Amino acid sequence: MTDVQIKQFRQILFWPLEIENLSARVDQPEAGLRMAEFEAQLTKDGKWNRLDDLLSRTDKSVNAESQYLIYPPLPPESDHEADYGELMYFNPYVRRFLYGSGVSDPNGHVTGKNGKSSQHSFRLYSRQDIKKASVSLMVDSFHCSINLIINRIHFYLFDHGVVLLVVEASVNSPLPLAQVEELLDRFRHIFPPYWETKNREAGHCLQRVRWNNYVNAKGTHFDCTRHFRDFARTHNNPMPFEHWQYLLQPLIPWPDETKPESFIYRLIDGERMAFMAYLAVDDPRLLTRADFVRLCFADGGGKSTQLPYAEDYLKDFENSYCYDRYWDPKMGYADYAFHANPVNNWMTTRILCCGHGFVMVGKDDPNYFTDGKNGALAHFRHHYFQMGLIAHYNKAATMLLADALSEATARLNPESTVDYQSEIKIISQRLLTFCHCNYFTEVSSQDLARELFSLWMRHLDTQTLLDRVKQQAREANEYITQQEQRHQTTTTIRLTVLAAFGLAAGLIGSYLTVDWSRIKGLEANIPAHLEEVPIVGYVVVLVVFGLLFVVAKSAWLAQLLDGLADPRFKSSRWLKQKLWQWFRAIKANM
Repeated sequence: MTDVQIKQFRQILFWPLEIENLSARVDQPEAGLRMAEFEAQLTKDGKWNRLDDLLSRTDKSVNAESQYLIYPPLPPESDHEADYGELMYFNPYVRRFLYGSGVSDPNGHVTGKNGKSSQHSFRLYSRQDIKKASVSLMVDSFHCSINLIINRIHFYLFDHGVVLLVVEASVNSPLPLAQVEELLDRFRHIFPPYWETKNREAGHCLQRVRWNNYVNAKGTHFDCTRHFRDFARTHNNPMPFEHWQYLLQPLIPWPDETKPESFIYRLIDGERMAFMAYLAVDDPRLLTRADFVRLCFADGGGKSTQLPYAEDYLKDFENSYCYDRYWDPKMGYADYAFHANPVNNWMTTRILCCGHGFVMVGKDDPNYFTDGKNGALAHFRHHYFQMGLIAHYNKAATMLLADALSEATARLNPESTVDYQSEIKIISQRLLTFCHCNYFTEVSSQDLARELFSLWMRHLDTQTLLDRVKQQAREANEYITQQEQRHQTTTTIRLTVLAAFGLAAGLIGSYLTVDWSRIKGLEANIPAHLEEVPIVGYVVVLVVFGLLFVVAKSAWLAQLLDGLADPRFKSSRWLKQKLWQWFRAIKANM
């Protein structure tokens, strides 16, 4: 392991979830009515509070805990400068998505056109009661504890029930590279994927997490093995660790008969959250290729001299996963002595992106990389964070729509497609809104932002998944259209048969209802027993029963008419086959 100290470390986690009562399976007006109920339940105990100002949402004491800040703190007015830089970084349609279409008055209230409240694409809730955390983990067979500062815990509630829980954590003292690699991997686990053979501890997970030193979640202890297993067998879903359940209270991860009114969340992705990481070191050139690979994929620690994957698999690592616009450890750009000095080398920032992970590594330089107002740290916490929020929301929403289509099709009843048509209509409306309003392939006119976001989305492979969802939606709507056309065709056939036989019945009825005795020159010999009963009564009864029979046997009568119209009708063999088919059809319908 390279003896490198990480002077500043930050990790931002993205946990995509679905709120069932607000999901894409629920009609939009109905979901809108439930939104007020959801917000009241989430904020009733005061832990979660809604933030109306979506721009000034991060803490402003970014360097308050850092012992490496050499410049005096800036005045509070400078906080708006970072907000302004973030706002201007994005294209107008992205700004509307992230911050709404309104403006803020001097009191900080956000209003839209004509003084009405601004419409946002999501609702943002913040939790301020948790300021720190203590985690325990194994590093090189040794137990170690790390104290984290919790900079933000945000709850982003998007359309059709998509939720992103965002947790940002940092440290106020240097950490060895080995601990950082293990923390990147273990802190983002939601539930244990497996248990180690030797010590029966949950694989790649923390051993303990304490929020504010009083919430103790022994989620990875071997005594809980049966607890996780029984829950998965009962609910067919994994159970999150206790410390993650605690953050989302009062929401619950499974139905509870004692809390029938509670809102239920369920996982959209796998056992690990997506993440962003920021690492400041004295000299990034000391990191080896193996170190960069481990930081990029966040699969745990290891020797700096040994690659975690096969050489052939990593042959295109630099081209596929590294963004090296500002990375030149050999100082090939230096054209005079000042830049040739390693101390003055500023091409020391490297960005790694594999889709689920985004890692920014650079030199611990307060003039640029660790500047929380205008430098790389500000870009990481503001600009790049918003890009990550959009990228992971797009992926989560697409996965949720794909899951909704799959579940709707699984419940399809060929005998009655009314419910299926209703579900597909709701999902198609949500898909249309998402594709036209909330899905982005480009977020900024800045070259760096375009290239980074393209790299991010390419590794997430969201576009491929979205194309498949669109195709599935088209196939579902085509099936519905075919069913409607088939129904219309059947109705048309029945009406045609009814008209054909109704015409004959009408002619007969017309003949029988005529009083021929009153027509000059004609005589009618009416039997005596019929003179007392109006002939119209018999005709009505005959016509009604005839029409009922025609409607009930319209399909069979249509086949009969088709057979009579067939040019091959004179063939005795064909006639026998048709008569036998009609006989079997009549027998089956009786």
